[in-house]
Amino acid sequence: MKSFLDEYSGVIVKPGNGAQAVGIVKMTQQQETITVQTDEETQTVTASGLEAFLSDYTHNNYVVQPYIETTTPDGMPFHVRMLVRKNEVGDFELVKNYVEIGILNHVVSNMHQGGGLIWLPTLLKGLFGSRGPKIEAELTRMSTTLPQAFQRHYQDWISALGIDIAIDKQGHLWVMEVNAGPGHEYVKLEDAELRVKAYYYLVSQTSATDRFSNASRYRVAHDVQRYL
Repeated sequence: MKSFLDEYSGVIVKPGNGAQAVGIVKMTQQQETITVQTDEETQTVTASGLEAFLSDYTHNNYVVQPYIETTTPDGMPFHVRMLVRKNEVGDFELVKNYVEIGILNHVVSNMHQGGGLIWLPTLLKGLFGSRGPKIEAELTRMSTTLPQAFQRHYQDWISALGIDIAIDKQGHLWVMEVNAGPGHEYVKLEDAELRVKAYYYLVSQTSATDRFSNASRYRVAHDVQRYL
């Protein structure tokens, strides 16, 4: 952890299993001291104090990332949630880009931890002015390339992804994490339309199962049953 802080000055530590943003810690280093900020308190410790803090950290598996300063002018953290889902031809398609913003929490911007929601063009116009449309276009481009690259790492058919992206002060995009079981409660209509298309694709695959072995036929039928 200390070597990460020496390299990046600030890091984010979060549980490896997600846990709806519970247990996320922000650490920043200033010369010989380290500021440790959780959703409950902020404390300043030395290297030995950091070791004591980490010994009490209750999560066995965790991820450490460089801290990307992605906040509004009044200090509220935010990130872009890019929701993508497979369509009628089995390719990922963008459902919606929207912004989760930390209103009651100054460490994370997760909706489950006191966050709010605003639409992406509103945020980009307020923070980046005329550069907003260019950043939004880059996000749209990412929605067509990143999910396909992610799918190539897995044999299982992934139906949807929630990709969390930070935008730093210079307008650069950083992938924070990828969720294979994303919520869709804020874009139900748009998500439902693509769900129907994905079901159509899965059902259409069963029409060709006579050409497959029994094992392949079972796998396709199982996919249809699972996603219906």
